[in-house]
Amino acid sequence: MKKITINNLRDEYSKINNQNFKSYYNLHENYLELSIFKQRDLCEFDEKNFNLIKNLNYNKIISKNKNSIIGKYIKSQYEYKYLLKGINIISYLKLFLKFFIFGIDTFMIFLILIFEILKRRNKYFKSNQDISRIYSIYYWNSKKHNSIYYYYPDLKRIKNFLCIVTTFVDTKLFSLALLSIKGKDNIYTPIDILRFDDLYKSFLILIHILFKDVSNLKDFSTSKFINFLVSWNRISKIYYNILVYLCLVKLSTNSSYKKFINWGENQSHLKAFALGVIRGSKNNKSLYTFIGSPISINYRNHLFPNKYEYLIGIWGKNIILQTDDCLNELSNYFSKEKIEISLITCSKKMIRSNFQTSISKDNNQKLFTIFSHDSYWDLESCFHSLYRFLQLKRKSYKDRNNIVHIRLHPSLDEFISKRKLIKIINIYGYKYTFFKFIKSGTIKESISTTNLCIFGESSYVNYAISQNKYVLCSANNHRYNTPIYKKFLNYQKLSFLDPV
Repeated sequence: MKKITINNLRDEYSKINNQNFKSYYNLHENYLELSIFKQRDLCEFDEKNFNLIKNLNYNKIISKNKNSIIGKYIKSQYEYKYLLKGINIISYLKLFLKFFIFGIDTFMIFLILIFEILKRRNKYFKSNQDISRIYSIYYWNSKKHNSIYYYYPDLKRIKNFLCIVTTFVDTKLFSLALLSIKGKDNIYTPIDILRFDDLYKSFLILIHILFKDVSNLKDFSTSKFINFLVSWNRISKIYYNILVYLCLVKLSTNSSYKKFINWGENQSHLKAFALGVIRGSKNNKSLYTFIGSPISINYRNHLFPNKYEYLIGIWGKNIILQTDDCLNELSNYFSKEKIEISLITCSKKMIRSNFQTSISKDNNQKLFTIFSHDSYWDLESCFHSLYRFLQLKRKSYKDRNNIVHIRLHPSLDEFISKRKLIKIINIYGYKYTFFKFIKSGTIKESISTTNLCIFGESSYVNYAISQNKYVLCSANNHRYNTPIYKKFLNYQKLSFLDPV
């Protein structure tokens, strides 16, 4: 049997065509862009990936390679658990249980909304301040009010702004999250703004989107049907997106707000924010997109506009970027695709990599540091790639206790990460390798004090290269490449290693 590698999977994945759906966009019903079949975010159910795993029959590969890295990688794919095999029946039972749980969650959101409207006596929202800007944010229960500054560091120095929570990061039940967020300065949810007429509209829109999605099932395929089931089981998320949409329609209609700044990751809740502004103001002139991480067109393609999204206006008239390198990357892409959106770099106060996680600085010199992205697989694959690198360079590192420093993405739990790495060391016999978590300073400080920086999907790889560091990239995903700027691809101190 031919050895399966991530590169093999990448080749096969690229051969599978996307299914095209008919466009039904118009300004008055632009909320239909929230259809599950119109999402480009690869964090959602990926029909191409499902078909790849199904067609190549990886269940046999996994059974023969139970503890292999490639077997674990395939099993880690979100779509794998929905293969129509007897062993995966439990996944479908969980799916239907989620329908019930999130159905109750939706009903609770509805009750909370009614209660808040009655409490306000159905009056329209009025801020106590002269608001000039409205931002979209993800709300972290662990960060609370600091959720604002995690995304927009410069807002610490500004008062006349308002943040609309478009989703909740570390709380799955939105109704519970809404109860815990009350009374936060500058942070509002749709619950604080909508009225009874909006409550009625929200259910009409929910039914309309559902009917449109059902109508798309007439061209049946297994992957499409499972996508429908998986996506609609989070009905409370879809419903909350609709509330976000109606909230922004209301705020942008005949408003004096000068700017609406949307976080630039192009997920469904952020589309709801943008579509609401466009519907309320009947254009996108006041809509801005802030891309708060270094971006490369070599990475996930949903993180930058395609031609259709440009035409419907959801990225706004201006995109604010972190660096000149990001601007050059997108500028070249826009010229090729004939997209006309103004690109500007942010002020130094808005550069997020300067965000300090603690008062202390990270000045300790380090031999190796892993900079993880937002998944445990990214962390594990970087660890695997580093060990392969050490084996290839064993003359330099033989019989040496190598301490690997790790800078975790904020969405990863340190205890879970530690447990996974210890398990890897025990299973694969990684000798002379130990790890230590970095809890101080900025990302830039950690990069500047490291000899060899290891990255998977983190876009801060570009900063490490710009600082003339030795860089090891774990080529750990078959659906997209590492997020390196084109101009850095021939960098002499750059190495790529498949973790398999």
